[in-house]
Amino acid sequence: MPITEKNLFEICIAKVLEAGQLAPGDPANVSFAPRAEEITLTRDDGYVGVYFLVNDGNNPNSTQSAVNCVAKGTLQQPDWYTYGVGTSYATDDEAIHLLQMVPQA
Repeated sequence: MPITEKNLFEICIAKVLEAGQLAPGDPANVSFAPRAEEITLTRDDGYVGVYFLVNDGNNPNSTQSAVNCVAKGTLQQPDWYTYGVGTSYATDDEAIHLLQMVPQA
């Protein structure tokens, strides 16, 4: 099944957790924003991006962060352009800009 704007949310969470991007501790202290609050887009190069907030209660330095993932391919074999946890943006436009960034050739 190909990666789409509708299914990237779940595999993004799995990738971030698998990669150890959140502070170690009790998984019950971590909550992700609901899907209704995610920002998704499909870029001109075919990559799909998703951005959403995460509350990492195990991180004493920064409980409120954001998750962003950009990938294409299939659910079984995603081609990750980027993924990670970082600072949350103040506006949706800033998050959209992050997801659309493509390196200069």
